[in-house]
Amino acid sequence: MAKAYEIASSRVAEYDSAMRAHLQAVDCFDCEDRLLLGIEAFRWIESAQQAATREMAAKGFSQQTYDTVTELYRRWLRPCANAMMSAEQHVGNSFEIRYLEEFKRSCRRAEAFLAAVDHEQLCGTPVRLSVTNSEALRALTDKQAQ
Repeated sequence: MAKAYEIASSRVAEYDSAMRAHLQAVDCFDCEDRLLLGIEAFRWIESAQQAATREMAAKGFSQQTYDTVTELYRRWLRPCANAMMSAEQHVGNSFEIRYLEEFKRSCRRAEAFLAAVDHEQLCGTPVRLSVTNSEALRALTDKQAQ
């Protein structure tokens, strides 16, 4: 009986360990999916910003459009800290997280945009939602990442 108990105990420990590793791996894949979802949402915000730029170029500055695009960036950034924390935990557990660097770049671009908005609002001049500004922010944040 003692030998059977030892073997059973050993098998249960192996099973428990395998299930924990499996659940970590599944959570890691879920994390990657969430990062990709965030990146895709960020790309849509940039597309919306470019559409707003074209609209304002044709019709003139619109505070409502400006505020809408700014709010999209703010809403997008809200869950980013939790997403980053989850990804960093997986990295700490020796997992390689796909999309992490691109997600970080997206975060930096959104933060840079909002920092420019906040700075300009303090100065009393709104940031113009232009493709040029978007490209300049992208170049700046990509350079900072290197």
